[in-house]
Amino acid sequence: MPSIETGRLFRLHCWLIGLVTLAHIASRLLFLAQGRESSISKVLNFSEESSIPTVASTAGLLAAAAVAALIALDARRSGQGERWGWAFVTGCLAFIAFDEGAALHDRLTYPLQAAFDFGGVFYIGWVVPYIALLVVAGLLCLPLAFRLPRRTLWRIILAGTLFVGAALGMELAESALLHRMAGAETALRDADIETFNRAPLMMLLITLEEFVEMLAIALLLRAFLLHLAEDRGVGAIRLTA
Repeated sequence: MPSIETGRLFRLHCWLIGLVTLAHIASRLLFLAQGRESSISKVLNFSEESSIPTVASTAGLLAAAAVAALIALDARRSGQGERWGWAFVTGCLAFIAFDEGAALHDRLTYPLQAAFDFGGVFYIGWVVPYIALLVVAGLLCLPLAFRLPRRTLWRIILAGTLFVGAALGMELAESALLHRMAGAETALRDADIETFNRAPLMMLLITLEEFVEMLAIALLLRAFLLHLAEDRGVGAIRLTA
């Protein structure tokens, strides 16, 4: 029976994150040296939608969603009520993966900022509805959280805190900085976002945001796999901690 060593998989995932991050940093140094974006620097840039970092993040989220689906199926086979909670987690992760790959949240930014005249930390308007969605999703996950073993729960909390802190927390900081650079009276649609994203401080914030997001995804995937290995057992594939 094939086996997956979760520790080795996690280390491999972290190496991949490190390589992607170093490639992004190299792309920013290349941009600063040349004074313009090249096709190579774009494909390695965290800020670009169609880039290697975006593919890596999306793949990690889909992997976590797939493992959550396996847990839901195992819970269903065992007749456990928590299968619905894991099914919900699967759906949430699939949505986040789709959102990451299609940049759905970015497409909401201009309409929301124009409609509500958001500014400051909410200048990038998509964060407002996503904070509301986060609260609702968190409340819906509470029944599942109460059923989880404590070690699994804390692993998931760690990963989730890092992801939310990066995806929303860092985005709020970037939003405030972007609004300050654009000017208090400048609508987001009229701001030169591409130029502002190339400012050194903004590049640093974006790098930290995306790096921590990818690390959080790796930790979440590890937590799910360890839950299968340590708490549930598996069927066709044997997992080792």
